Amino acid sequence: MIEEAEKRDHRKLGRQLDLFHLQEEAPGMVFWHPHGWTVWQEIEQYMRRVYRDNGYQEVRCPQILDRVLWRSPATGRISAEHVHHVVGKPGTTASSR
Repeated sequence: MIEEAEKRDHRKLGRQLDLFHLQEEAPGMVFWHPHGWTVWQEIEQYMRRVYRDNGYQEVRCPQILDRVLWRSPATGRISAEHVHHVVGKPGTTASSR
């Protein structure tokens, strides 16, 4: 089972297919390559059509936020398994997966 998951590891596939790369200096951030960005945009446009056709409205929020937000009652339903923790100065920030 683990061997199957390793074959489908998005980080490995991203490198092999020249879609994107990740860097230790920017945890949780994707550096898109031209072909990868094209794939991303196609998927994004498809999802926008699906949302619009089903009566949803698109919203956008920051990707990295102070951890205080994740402890608020409004986001209490978000569990730690869905959050990347980034330690930095002056405190810890988190990015939703």
